[in-house]
Amino acid sequence: MQRLRFMTMAAALAATWMLPLEADALAVPALVTHQGRLFDANGSLVDGTHDLTFKIYDAEVDGNEIWSETISVDFDDGFFSVQLGDQLVLDENVFDGSTRWLGIAVDADAEMTPRAALVSVPYAMFAGDVRGEINPTNVNIQGFGPVIDQDGKWVGDPSGLVGPAGPPGPAGAAGPAGAAGPAGPEGPAGPAGPAGPAGAEGPAGPAGPAGADGMPGPAGAAGPAGPAGPAGVAGPQGPVGPAGPAGPVGPVGPVGAVGPQGPAGAVGPVGPAGPAGPTGIVTTGRFAGAVQANIALNSGWVFVGPTVSINIAFGQRLTGAATAGLSHGQVLYWQRVDLDLCYRLDNGPFVPFSGANLVQPRVEQYANNMTAVGTVVPPAGGIYNVGMCIRNDYGQYDININNRVNGWVQVTN
Repeated sequence: MQRLRFMTMAAALAATWMLPLEADALAVPALVTHQGRLFDANGSLVDGTHDLTFKIYDAEVDGNEIWSETISVDFDDGFFSVQLGDQLVLDENVFDGSTRWLGIAVDADAEMTPRAALVSVPYAMFAGDVRGEINPTNVNIQGFGPVIDQDGKWVGDPSGLVGPAGPPGPAGAAGPAGAAGPAGPEGPAGPAGPAGPAGAEGPAGPAGPAGADGMPGPAGAAGPAGPAGPAGVAGPQGPVGPAGPAGPVGPVGPVGAVGPQGPAGAVGPVGPAGPAGPTGIVTTGRFAGAVQANIALNSGWVFVGPTVSINIAFGQRLTGAATAGLSHGQVLYWQRVDLDLCYRLDNGPFVPFSGANLVQPRVEQYANNMTAVGTVVPPAGGIYNVGMCIRNDYGQYDININNRVNGWVQVTN
């Protein structure tokens, strides 16, 4: 009897199909993650351990089987996650550029139909471009021919590899003149000529009467100038005048062509592969039961009803949803409340999943179903109580005409 009714693909092919490592400059993952959820023929979720057989064909119907791998899988509430290519490598012989089709069978059952077409994924889109180190044996340009040979030497057109030198620029402006030096000392005066002999003095005659004063005679000639005194101390040097404006810069010569790329260095050894990290859903918890008989006004955050205890590690994510029927029973009156999913460590504070983005539905006379969903990464690992929470701080009445709450929460990496 057919065991599968349908399968939900959480991530159809969330990985990249690789070439061998020595041609892979970007270290693309070598495995393919495949996730889904399994139901039996009656629509019930499958649990326990089962064998899943994955096959890749070259046609949607019939065709040739190119690759096959059987994996023993532990199912949790129907969910599963596997890594393909761990037993038999997925290489360029499997993916040669043509369309491939994936078929899946459970235990000894017949393969499910229809097969799923394998399409491009993010890493594969980089195959149209080269990023990082390449390792060719030579380089050829289509329509031109070889430009680098197998010895790493440039064999293409050599013209234009080095451009001509540009013309020299004009001479710069002359700098300012230096200060004048001090004057040298004055030379010595020449010797004076000899004096002529004095005549004999005659005897003095008697003094005659004084005559009238005559007119003054002309002034005698000026005697020769005395020697110049020594030069005084030179005064301080005056400040340098401002520099003239710089002349215009000559034009820059053209840049020469880039030379050929040197040969690539040897590829280093491949380092050891690190351990595989955890993937997918870690665990799923459920909570269900009667809502509190009375959710008092202005009582702060409280859980609506039953909760579930969840153990998480640092960095893991909580995701969940819950629905509850709530009412205050007052005729023609509604009041607003805060509603969310909350987690709580021991008797610590309530922490809403949505922070300030929680929903605020209206509670009315009759019980209406109200839903809260959310996702959050707590700041630390530990054992948390998780459930639907409410804060009745805005109206006039207690919320006391209630029915049941039903919800779930998942821990994922």
